[in-house]
Amino acid sequence: MERTRVRRFAVAVAAGLAGFALQTVATGSIAAFWPGRALTVAAAILLGPWLGAAAAVLAFWNSTRRVALIAICVGEALVVGTAANRRFPALIAGTLFWVAN
Repeated sequence: MERTRVRRFAVAVAAGLAGFALQTVATGSIAAFWPGRALTVAAAILLGPWLGAAAAVLAFWNSTRRVALIAICVGEALVVGTAANRRFPALIAGTLFWVAN
């Protein structure tokens, strides 16, 4: 693999693990906002939709047993990451994702 590809993958893994740590530590009303999403969506915007989806899977795989939550977070990373790659505003794409969801 190229050096930049390995670096991008390492950043995605780090974002996923940091998101997992945030999800694990979050309690009470903060846990309802899924704080790990902040890192996985940022990874999707910066690294692309597939690496963002990988970060989302890492962040939510063991922190929840609800498959629907994992699918929603992976879907959000794919939609927002694709929008960012196509120069569409990521905030609007995320908003449309949650309105349609």
